[in-house]
Formats: sequence, C-alpha cells, structure tokens
Amino acid sequence: MVRILIVDDEEMVRDGLCDIIQYLNIEGISALETAADGEDALNKIAACQPDIVITDLNMPKVDGLTLIAQLVAKSYKMKIIVISGYDEFHLVKESFKLGITDYLLKPVHTEELREALISSIETLQQEQILQDQGKAEQSQSWIEKGSKDLGFALQQAEEGDDGEERLEQLFARQGMARPHAHLMVAIISVLERQSESVSWQMKLAVDLLNEHTADTPLVIYPLFNKHHDLVLWINFQAQPDMRHFMSSMRQHYSSSMFIIACGRAFPAQGHLWQAYQSAHQVSRYKLVSKAYTILDDSVYYKRCMASIETAELKRLVDIVEGARKDEVQSFIADHFNDQALGKYTFEAISGMYDTIMQVIQWLPSKKRSIYSFEQPEQLRIYLKTCIFQTIDARRELLSGSNIVEVAKRYVQEHLLDEINMAVVANYCNVSYHHFSKLFKEAVGVNFQDYVTQCRMAYAKQALQGLNVKVNEVASRLGYSNPKNFTRVFKNYYGMSPKEYQDSLAIK
Repeated sequence: MVRILIVDDEEMVRDGLCDIIQYLNIEGISALETAADGEDALNKIAACQPDIVITDLNMPKVDGLTLIAQLVAKSYKMKIIVISGYDEFHLVKESFKLGITDYLLKPVHTEELREALISSIETLQQEQILQDQGKAEQSQSWIEKGSKDLGFALQQAEEGDDGEERLEQLFARQGMARPHAHLMVAIISVLERQSESVSWQMKLAVDLLNEHTADTPLVIYPLFNKHHDLVLWINFQAQPDMRHFMSSMRQHYSSSMFIIACGRAFPAQGHLWQAYQSAHQVSRYKLVSKAYTILDDSVYYKRCMASIETAELKRLVDIVEGARKDEVQSFIADHFNDQALGKYTFEAISGMYDTIMQVIQWLPSKKRSIYSFEQPEQLRIYLKTCIFQTIDARRELLSGSNIVEVAKRYVQEHLLDEINMAVVANYCNVSYHHFSKLFKEAVGVNFQDYVTQCRMAYAKQALQGLNVKVNEVASRLGYSNPKNFTRVFKNYYGMSPKEYQDSLAIK
C-alpha cells in the first residue's frame, strides 16, 4: 500500500490536496500525512516512511529544492512530485535534475494530479517487482549453492566423516547465523512428484528464507537434500506451530500431496548433525503415511520387526523359476500390503525389500533406494516389475544361449559381488553337480577358478589407472585382507600388484 506525505507551508493548500486525493479514491493509497515545511518533512519521513512526497518549493527553514536534495542524498526510494507556483525554467530543470517524478503548477488540476499519482504508483509497483525478482534470484542462487554443499556434507558424514563438523562448515560458509536457543529440522517430502512440485518448493524456500531472517523471532534456512526433499533448519526461541505452517503451505503454495517430518528440538549450537538425523529417521516413514501428515517421534510407536520366512523365499524362487507371473501380485500383496506396512519398522520394510532383490539377483547398481519411494503402491509396482523382468530375462537367456554362456555372463555382471556356484547353477536351472561338470568340460577350468581368473583380469585393468591403490582394488573384489589379493595376483602374473604398477611407470 502507498503512503503519501504532503509538504507545504500553507495549511489551506495542504488540506486542499488531501481533499482532492481522497476524492480521487485512487486504488493503493493507504495513508496521507502532512508537513508544514522541509524541516518538518525531514523529521516525519523517518517515522511515516512515505512512498510518494508531494512538495512545494518556496518554504521557510528548509525549502523544497534543499529537501529534495537531502532525500536523494540519503538514497530514499520514494517518488517526488513538485507542486509549485513558480514556472521558471531553471527551477523546473533543477528539480528534474535532482530526480523528481513530476512538476505541476498551482493551482493544480485534479486530472493532472491523478495522472501524476497513478504514474508514480505504477512506477513504484514495477520497481518493487524488479526488486523482488532480483532478491528472489539472489535467494535461489543461495539455496542452490547451499543445497549442493549440504548434499556433499551429508554424503561425507554417511561415509564416516564427522557430520557435525561438516555441517558447521556449511553453516559458516553460507552465513547461517543461529541467534536463538533452539534448533530443529523439518523435512518436506512431496508424495507425487510432478514438474510443478519443484517450482512451488523453490518458491516456498525463497519466501521462507526472506521472511524468516536472523533478526526475526523465527529463523529458517531452507535447503534441498539429494532426494529433492526440502530441508528446513529452524532456529527458534518458542516452538513453531507446524500445523499452522502446513495449513499456510496448502493455502498459498500448492495442492500437491506432501508430508512434513519433524525432528526433535536440540540446543542450537553443536547439534546440527543430530537435528538432521532426527528428522531424517522420521521422514523415512513417509512411505507408510497419508498425505498432509506431520510426522514426529510418535511414528515409532508400537511398530515391530519382521522378515520374510524361508518357506516364502522358496515360494518366490519357485515363482521365478517356473515363470509363474500370475502369482507375483499375490506374493507382493502378502508381504507389502498397507496393513502390514503400517505395523513394521522402516528397518523391517527395508530388510524385506533387500531380501527380495537379493533372491531375484537384481543388480545392486540398478536397484532403487527404498528411500526414493514416497508411497506403498510405488514400492509394490517396482517390486512386481523387477520380478517380471527377472523372469523374462532368465527365460531369454536360457532359450537364446547355452548354459555355459549364461554362467559366464552372470559372472561378468556380478564380478564385484559375491558369486556362489550353487546360486549360478540354480539360475541356469540345472543341478549343482551337472553344472560343475558341464562348465569344466566346456571351459577347461572349474567354475571358481574361472571366477578368480576374471577377477584378476579386472584387477590388472584397474591397476593401470592413475593413483589407484592396491588396497582399493582388493576391497572392490571382496578381499578383506590385501595380502590374500597380492598372493593370488602374483600366482597369475608372476609379480605383485605393486610391482606390476611400478613396471607400468617405467614404461
């Protein structure tokens, strides 16, 4: 809304201008103030913060030109309209040179004043739009940089680094002050990701960053994690009302389905990692929660562990081996129906998911993280699709290739995983002993020696890379003791891995 200050040493003129402006009833004008001269105006401007100043030039104490010059010198952003009885060219020129918006002559005509005011208001609105856009772009850039750093910090923490130290470094780099005593993290997860969900989340993040700054009672720093969830670092003195916050989000930002996971409150200093972990652990239960739910520690209440029994795993193996696609739906429904998932801990759900993916021998590199599923139906569809693809791929391999070629391909695809001949024989749909004999006759070495041979070939290739450590290659291939890896490598190539690398350097 626009505030106007009228400056004139004649009371009758001031009152007359007020009456005209009220009569014009221009949309957007919210307040009218008056000042008796330039000196009075300077004192009132600091208090009433006008958007438009209408001033005379010939006034005692501080005249109009001096007033305008001082306002410009102090970098005030208001628009200035001069209404004067003087039409001398030098006064008009000097006024515009100082930066006024318009120059009207007394007695002012109503329509002239209307046009001048509307023009000033439109200019103010356009400048505000440009200012907001610039501020929003600056805030978005801050959020994007901070989110990138947050992803790196969390990854390093998950890999064993000091999470608290990493996050403290992030807060310092981003200038994220914590003036209040308490800190909590809230994670906003969208349950049905669509193209517009990214835009409204970023708009929400920008608005929160600009509205809740270090000089407000509630400070919020919004960043995105690697799952594209919006992470709010909330620094406060009094606990925020998250239900009111959710209601405001639904009203002003989006009708997209989302969940807010709230961690526990911690002291603001020295508990960044704990605060994030508290919210992150809770947010995993978005998988089994309804939209517009606020999750907290109560989500753990009365949940239990569970696993898929051996007989049921045998049933899954039979389904895959027998290509019985019509039974896949019922198997998934038996173990991942909404009622069952509502009783299990997240660890139990994750464990059952991992077990099924291991039984169907799904490649780890192609497996989706269970955290990426927002709703149970997504998880059920994904599991069913993976089992169907396994059945189809197995049928294609067995019909289009001989057993030995299937086994060789399996070895190459699982070279860095644990490879069990019994599992491979079962995968090829033949008995253990028949597979062992068949493979050795066709290849000339037994199956385990072939696996070792392939792994040593991989190791030889890997060791040719720059700055590759022997221990790293040994670990990739599953050797817990690098000495065992060195011994096997030397048996194959007549030199140790280190000697092999040295020989490459000499060449």
